[in-house]
Amino acid sequence: MPDIDDSSQLTDLPGWLRNGGIAGAMLQSIDWAKHPLGPIDQWPSALQTALSMVLYAPIPMALIWAASQTTFYNDDYIELLGNNHPQQQAQTTDPAGYFGQHAIFSAIQQAQLGQTKLLTAHSIDQPQQHWLIDLSFSPIYAEHGTIVGVLNTVNQINRVPQLAQPAPSSQTPFLDLLQQIELPLEQIPSFQPDQDRIAPLIGYVDRHGAYRFNNPAYQAWFQRPLSQITGSRVAEVWGETAYQQFYDHIHQALLGQAVAFETVISLEDQPIRSVAVEYQPDLNTDGEVQGFFSFISDISTNKKLTVAVQESKQRFNAIFQTSSSPMVITRLNDGLILEVNESFRHLLGYQRVELVNQPIQDLNIFVDLNDRAAMVRALKKQSYVSDYELEIRTKSGETIFVICSMTLIVLSNSLCGFTVIHNINNRKIYERKLKESEERLQIVIENLNEGIVLSDLDGNLFHWNRVALAMHGFANMEECRSRIPDFKDFYEISTLDNQVLEIEQWPMSRLIRGEILESIELKIRRINTPVVWERIFRYGGATVIDSSGHSVAFLTINDITERKYAEEKLRYQANLLAYVSDAIISTDSNYVIKSWNRAAEEIYEWQAHEAIGQRFGSLIPTEYIHNDSNEQAGTQLFEQAFWQGEVYQFDRYGQRHHILSSVSLIKNNHGQIQGTVAINRDITAYKQATQALQESERRFKILTESLPQLIWTCTPDGKCDYLSQQWVHYTGIPESEQLGTAWIKQIHLDDQASIMQEWQYALATQQKLHSEYRIRRYDNTYRWFDTQAVPLLGHNGEIIKWFGASNDIDDRKRAEDAQLRSQKMEALGTLAGGIAHDFNNILLAITGNTQLAMFDLDPQHPVQNNLREIEQAGERATDLVRRILTFSRQQEVKREIVLLPTIIDEAIKLLRATLPAMVEIQVNIVGQIPATAADPTQIFQIIMNLATNAAHAIGNNRGLIEIRLDLVHLTAELSRTIPNLHEGHYVRLSVSDNGCGMDKETIKRIFDPFFTTKPLGEGTGLGLSVVDGIMKGHDGAITVYSQINKGSTFRLYFPASNQLPTPTPPKRQIVSENGYAHILYIDDEQALVTLAVKMLNTLGYGVNGFTNPQAALDYFLRDPSAIDVVISDVSMPHMSGFDLAKQLLAIKPNLPIILTSGYVRPEDYELAQVLGIRSLILKPHTYEDLGYTLAQIL
Repeated sequence: MPDIDDSSQLTDLPGWLRNGGIAGAMLQSIDWAKHPLGPIDQWPSALQTALSMVLYAPIPMALIWAASQTTFYNDDYIELLGNNHPQQQAQTTDPAGYFGQHAIFSAIQQAQLGQTKLLTAHSIDQPQQHWLIDLSFSPIYAEHGTIVGVLNTVNQINRVPQLAQPAPSSQTPFLDLLQQIELPLEQIPSFQPDQDRIAPLIGYVDRHGAYRFNNPAYQAWFQRPLSQITGSRVAEVWGETAYQQFYDHIHQALLGQAVAFETVISLEDQPIRSVAVEYQPDLNTDGEVQGFFSFISDISTNKKLTVAVQESKQRFNAIFQTSSSPMVITRLNDGLILEVNESFRHLLGYQRVELVNQPIQDLNIFVDLNDRAAMVRALKKQSYVSDYELEIRTKSGETIFVICSMTLIVLSNSLCGFTVIHNINNRKIYERKLKESEERLQIVIENLNEGIVLSDLDGNLFHWNRVALAMHGFANMEECRSRIPDFKDFYEISTLDNQVLEIEQWPMSRLIRGEILESIELKIRRINTPVVWERIFRYGGATVIDSSGHSVAFLTINDITERKYAEEKLRYQANLLAYVSDAIISTDSNYVIKSWNRAAEEIYEWQAHEAIGQRFGSLIPTEYIHNDSNEQAGTQLFEQAFWQGEVYQFDRYGQRHHILSSVSLIKNNHGQIQGTVAINRDITAYKQATQALQESERRFKILTESLPQLIWTCTPDGKCDYLSQQWVHYTGIPESEQLGTAWIKQIHLDDQASIMQEWQYALATQQKLHSEYRIRRYDNTYRWFDTQAVPLLGHNGEIIKWFGASNDIDDRKRAEDAQLRSQKMEALGTLAGGIAHDFNNILLAITGNTQLAMFDLDPQHPVQNNLREIEQAGERATDLVRRILTFSRQQEVKREIVLLPTIIDEAIKLLRATLPAMVEIQVNIVGQIPATAADPTQIFQIIMNLATNAAHAIGNNRGLIEIRLDLVHLTAELSRTIPNLHEGHYVRLSVSDNGCGMDKETIKRIFDPFFTTKPLGEGTGLGLSVVDGIMKGHDGAITVYSQINKGSTFRLYFPASNQLPTPTPPKRQIVSENGYAHILYIDDEQALVTLAVKMLNTLGYGVNGFTNPQAALDYFLRDPSAIDVVISDVSMPHMSGFDLAKQLLAIKPNLPIILTSGYVRPEDYELAQVLGIRSLILKPHTYEDLGYTLAQIL
């Protein structure tokens, strides 16, 4: 070993490393910069404190620092390390070194986990020396509570020298040998160090007298946690009495003096202990005392040692001499027998002189000498051999089975073995017989039909027989689990009513607790595996003692699954027979009743004990119905072994029951009839309810068929299950094809989504349904219906059925639409009438003056073209005003009997000239077309308007316009689908095109005034509204059908007439044949008065014009006879034309009066006729219109 100075002489070491002796000085020779711990001055404070304490300790101590597994030790520990020093100092734990020994390394690991580990009588072999030492391993905690290292303290050392000196040549008295025995303390019966001795107390006390470190021995000594010791003052830990014993020594240590002393400590609830105390001061680099290390060892044992050893040797002598157990002391190295007792000599048949001082192996005592060699090796390793079984040979050559226990002792500085022998020869004979018995028992257990499972009281399942393995799904013991908790994840055990048991309530667990099980039936279920099964087992068992004296839980298992299922089935069948509502009656072959269930008692009012033994026919009178008889039923029963039919049977009190009876023959295995079994169901109430239901349904159908509404019913989930005949007739589809949800197909496509949403809401909320939608009729037309449905609720508030009725409201809907349209037209007409008068007055001034100018100029004059353009513009404006008045019905319709083909021909001529050549026009007149009452001008206007719209729809493409005329007859039902029409014959004018078509939204608005799809400036939006107004004025109607990209068809219906067409009027005469007449003209517009005077003068009449009605009246009163005709405007301020006419006619009753107006209402015509007005002319009129009227009057 290299020469290393004492650390107390090294001044360059930190103060906490000084006085560390040789072990401390070694630390200077290490290059710490390359060590995992780094430079010493950077070490953690916990490491510095712990290492300083180890180096100062007066007992062998070592430190294992957890972070790097580095070992440190003090000088006292060096002797134990032997050749392992100095390699172990400040090195990582070496598995091959001292600290790598299995027992020591395992104890270090446990201490690093927070446990305090004690090793007693640990064996260490050094050259010429054998050690038996007690070691303690304690965790070291840092301030934050984590474990940072392990403190190893040597509590006791027993040195056993390895001496090989020869034995004495002469016989030594036994007591002399006994005095030489050096027994370890643990082997002295009266001395028990494991119980009495406490490990050394190692602590650190600061200069204030408070503990800053304590090893776990403090916790064992004071019986309280270290957390309540560390940080407390010495006096608080030891108590005042003990503290006074330590006070002077503590004071010396705090002054820097090392102190060592022995004393006796008496603590509360503790035995009196002798202790050795040593205080080592802790100095800093300046020599100042920071505190001291405290080392306190329990030396109570040493004090008692002398007495204990003496007493032990006396007891040992007495036992050795008097024991009935053979005993022998031999030397280990050569087997020399040093002493034997009488029992040993007697067992082997030798005299004492034949044994003592003889090598035992030479006496041929061991049948197998390897047994002695094995015992000696074990004894050297662990100082004790227990219950080693072997065979020995007596002097006579007989072999005996024995058990040897050998203890290591030191005698005359030699290792010896003290052996105690037990004769087990008889036991071996019994064991052999027992083994044979157990083998026979094993055969029986393995071949039982019930499962057997054995377990020790620790829950180790060590045996399953073949049946138990198979019952649990195992092929062999290797597949089976060995402990009860291992089964929890794979099996579930419950009671028969499915209450799952915790593992503590499993049968084997109950046996282990000492319970006795007798026929416990439980369900067991295999879980968490691909194959899941459930069985019913019956468990039994108890705890027994086996041949080795151990308690064994013996569990028996029987699989009763099939039996339980059969019992359950029988109980079910029994309950079924007992509680079914049908009477079940069995008889023998003579029809004597053998069984009579509860339902039979309730139906026939006979109790079972009264009915059994009676003949069935005598007890229960029976009448057959549906053409059956007793003979016919009997014949069918014997031929077919079964009969079923309806009968009337009478109970005990004569009450008749309608019974559905099913009778079967009972035969034995040979086919012989043993009797009958009848199942009789009382269907009296069912029959009565069926009849009532049939009557109710009959009345319901009569009621529904008599109502005009469409009646229907649905199931609670909304499926239709009944449609009245009115529904079927209306749709023209059989009821079976509309049940369920098929009825929705008859609803208009636009209404389906909304009605289904409303229907689903009603079903969900159980509320009344009220909705309006269109239903398709058998002719594929749709009519509006008002539908209401209500749920029929049961006793518990559940829906039993839905009842619904759909009422036809199509006429009402159409009337509402017509009324709405009429109101819109009326409002627009009021507006149109208000402005028509002013427009016509303006137009009259324009057109009239234009005509006069054209009349005055030479026909070839260049201005004629300009005047003609003005005239045409005025005519177009006039036409526009009249169209406004037409759709608002503010213009009187002048109808006459006409033939529509003639008007169509005239219109086609103009259309062909005006429409593009790419548009083809086809006219199709079907059959003989009757005349109709119509205004030819307006009909012409309709055709032109519709054809022009069709051409616009075709656009620049090549297309076709078809004009069709036919005669149709509208029935009363069909006429209701077209507003304003009635039953009768109609001339139908159809105008079709293959243009762009219209969508539904456009179709809804095409008849609204001023609605147009044409670009701005290309249409007025009055065309179709005028057509609609004309048709209403002709007591007709117009319909439209259109599809996008396929075209449109307009159909116009004119009432047919049986009258002949009105003849064509002759050319109008605009100049009176009577020549000159004096005319009085009144209008509030001066321009119109001036125009009229010029026009009438042109026609050859004399005219006086006035703008004031009163002035005109005054002029007339001067000479009424001078005035031949009066022409007056209707709407004038202060006095209307009608008021003026009344006064004029009052003066001159036969005076011809003509009224003109830009806006003429129907009531105006009526009033004119009442007053005797000769004519009512609508402005703007031409001079031809005015001339013709005057010519007719004059």
